[in-house]
Amino acid sequence: MTGGARVTPDGNGRLLARIDERTASILREVAQLRSDLAAHKGEARATFVTRAEFRPIRSVIYGLVGLTLTSVGGGVLALVLR
Repeated sequence: MTGGARVTPDGNGRLLARIDERTASILREVAQLRSDLAAHKGEARATFVTRAEFRPIRSVIYGLVGLTLTSVGGGVLALVLR
């Protein structure tokens, strides 16, 4: 990108200069978004737990849900068989 207006036979120099400026602006915004994303990734790694850390908790919760569903199923079965 040149940044300056290019003179063309049909007089589109201003248009090309505007397009160059807008393209440069978009590139700056993309660079800013990339740096923001990198910062958020670092923050997320510090804040959230990994799958390995979550596995024991998941096992306990699944066990409690299974026990609850078994109790409810047993209660319904006991009502039906009476």
